[in-house]
Amino acid sequence: MGTLLGMEAAFAQGGWIDRALTAAMLAMESVPTFAVAMGLVLLFAYGLPWFPAAGAMAPFSSATGLAAWSERAHHLALPVAALALPASAGIFLVSRAAAVAMLPRLFMDTARAKGVGRFALRYRHLAPNVLAVVVARLGGLSARIVSNGIFVEIVFAYPGINLLLTDAIAKHDYPLVRGALLAIGLLLFALNLAADLLVARMAQRAGRLPS
Repeated sequence: MGTLLGMEAAFAQGGWIDRALTAAMLAMESVPTFAVAMGLVLLFAYGLPWFPAAGAMAPFSSATGLAAWSERAHHLALPVAALALPASAGIFLVSRAAAVAMLPRLFMDTARAKGVGRFALRYRHLAPNVLAVVVARLGGLSARIVSNGIFVEIVFAYPGINLLLTDAIAKHDYPLVRGALLAIGLLLFALNLAADLLVARMAQRAGRLPS
């Protein structure tokens, strides 16, 4: 979503759509993750009781199979939204900056001169190059999401690895602390490696490195 909106804002550069989207995303990027989480709880768990406010499953739940998976997904919706909204704002800003930089380039001018339609211009010529820039920054974004996960897990009382790590530190359970930190480090290493490999693959297909 962030990439699509970023490209649309770049095409409308200087217009009211661009200004409105950029202002909204800058505001969302500036709000702390725990504040986003608490706002979602107040709005969608208490104001509009559509989602549960805490936990991974309902207390004393006996659901099994597909019902258990559905219940977990229902409890996971707000925590995922609390992490995804600020991340989407960051992706929007990166995508917009990349698209603005690429719009005046020769390959875009050539596509326009050939009479390429607006849809193809956006998604066949511009999108692959913007995506290469976004993917190149996913490593840093993944580290931010993992670090913000601790606030989300505390707000939603969600039993994740960050909450486990916090509890282990409070109880001086150092073997568990080392294990949790090793798991987080391996996860970030894997995400950064996957992002680097994907960028290399995209650059190979495009015939140029992302700027």
